[in-house]
Amino acid sequence: MASKIKKSLFLALTTTCFTDTAWCEANNGAASQQRLSATALQCGKSGWGSTTYYRSYLLMPLAKCRETCVADRQCQAYSDDQRGQTGNCYLYSTSVEKTPTVSYPQWAMYDRACVQPNCGVPGWGSTHYKIFGSMPLAKCKETCFADTQCQSYSDNIRGQTGDCYLYKTAVKDTVFSSYTDWAMYDRDCGRVPVRCGVAGWGSTTYYNAITGMPLGKCKETCLSDPLCQSYSDDMKGQAGNCYLYSTPVKDTPTSRYLSWGMYDRMCGVEEPQCGVPGWGSATYYKLHSGMTLEKCKEACLADQTCESYSDDSRGQTGSCYLYTTPVKDTPMVNSPNWSMYDRKCGSEEPKPNPEPQCAVPGWGSTTYYKAFIGMPLTKCNETCVADPECHSYSDDMRGKTGSCYLYKTTVKDTPFGPFPNWGMYDRECVATPTPPLPPPQRPGKPRCAVPGWDGKTYYRLIPGMPLEKCKETCRADSQCRAFSNDMAGHTGNCYLYKSAVADISFIPYPTWGMYDRDCGHPSEDELRCSVPGWGYKTYYKVHGDTNITKCRDACLTNSECKSYSDNVRGPSGTCYLYTTTVQDTPIWDVPDWAMFDRDCGKDCKTLSQERGVTDGDGEL
Repeated sequence: MASKIKKSLFLALTTTCFTDTAWCEANNGAASQQRLSATALQCGKSGWGSTTYYRSYLLMPLAKCRETCVADRQCQAYSDDQRGQTGNCYLYSTSVEKTPTVSYPQWAMYDRACVQPNCGVPGWGSTHYKIFGSMPLAKCKETCFADTQCQSYSDNIRGQTGDCYLYKTAVKDTVFSSYTDWAMYDRDCGRVPVRCGVAGWGSTTYYNAITGMPLGKCKETCLSDPLCQSYSDDMKGQAGNCYLYSTPVKDTPTSRYLSWGMYDRMCGVEEPQCGVPGWGSATYYKLHSGMTLEKCKEACLADQTCESYSDDSRGQTGSCYLYTTPVKDTPMVNSPNWSMYDRKCGSEEPKPNPEPQCAVPGWGSTTYYKAFIGMPLTKCNETCVADPECHSYSDDMRGKTGSCYLYKTTVKDTPFGPFPNWGMYDRECVATPTPPLPPPQRPGKPRCAVPGWDGKTYYRLIPGMPLEKCKETCRADSQCRAFSNDMAGHTGNCYLYKSAVADISFIPYPTWGMYDRDCGHPSEDELRCSVPGWGYKTYYKVHGDTNITKCRDACLTNSECKSYSDNVRGPSGTCYLYTTTVQDTPIWDVPDWAMFDRDCGKDCKTLSQERGVTDGDGEL
């Protein structure tokens, strides 16, 4: 009974507001209601209002700043770094036209309603011309689109029963105020046609640039980044450069550029969308805590309202979120290991299992659930197969003692990085030790920092990887004979080649250099002494209250010891011994700690005697 009275009062209030706006503003608190904008919009005006902002959010990028402004009824304009990078977000209670601004590199001002259509703006407007009781959000959207008078609509954003309100004005021109779980949507929300191959490029507003990336790869990069709404590249599909934008093509300022084109995120993408990184943090209508991805899919298929769902993409426990909109129409934010899926994902005929990934260079240092120190590769393979939880494993690919690490995810779903001689294997792999690399085809010293770059014969490209990391990646990949990158040490891009520098035809390229695999790397028999860090997971013996000299002695008196670590500054520390050399020991950086090979610190005569090194007369 109480709920009926409440609803009657609510309907009476909305009817009175529709016929008497003055009464509504006096009695419903609508004096605080505002249109998004009624003046000519200014979007991307150079500069910022340094003295008149009423609120600031540090480290907030442009796209998030716009969402924050639209959700705040006081906000009429906002400013941020127009490249879409981290930046800082500033909100203003006046339009751009009325806000005093000063010049600031890469910063720009935007009116509240710059990006159209406006979808999911929190609130509800009292000036509706039609109301449909007990109609959920998805049905309300269809009703608006079928009515030629309707320019916007509002409903309960949780997708439950709700009530549907239709308006003859767009969201930006409709007076509305805050209402719990309610939101306003323009008529075209989710129906804006994508723009593909629009001539030109956005030279000032991109938030990420990846040099040397062709169009097809640029499209994949945009789809894997929840922030990306459009991209541009060379339309001829050659090497080009890939630029990513946080706004769709229609809202991105562009200029003409020979053979270049702009593309919306969904260009050429077929539905359903499956495994899109991110999740819809604000618009889900149902939550199932502790539900795995497979169960989440079943929950969506069993619910007629559900058009998409999100969960932990690794298939672990996670939590299941259901949405009334397909992936392409659901606002998303980034979240590690989380992905969005359309309702139809996985409903087709089952696909054959993909080929297992075997001997992929590197190891997952953070996500393994079991470790077996001193276990060789073939035994690690057997251990994984015998464990029903194990989906992949890693070990020393050379088949030496190594250490075995087990993972609950397949290789493709396991984060891992480069590590010398180590490899990742799916459960189905029949592990066989990898033979050592053959000697280089060309004798002599490696060729290093040779100016130039080859964009045709590389077999692998890692965007955004600096020079030092590129060198480590090449060393960890048994196929790699040479690499190229920005010699200035900036972000650059890492290119790997299967041939030595002397066998590659390359061209001049500003600040870029070619490097053979062994550039800057010590030989196999060279000692590694005082390497910063320590191997905190793989030591086999520890001695307390020692110094570095005593630690060295402890290693030399133990036949198993191949390397050791200790505090290199203090008179006393803790000594750790390892059965692997420094080169083959996973190391983490720790202040004042260092790793030493067994023979570090021996005098030259003793070391020569042990290694059998003589001079030309046969004397030591």
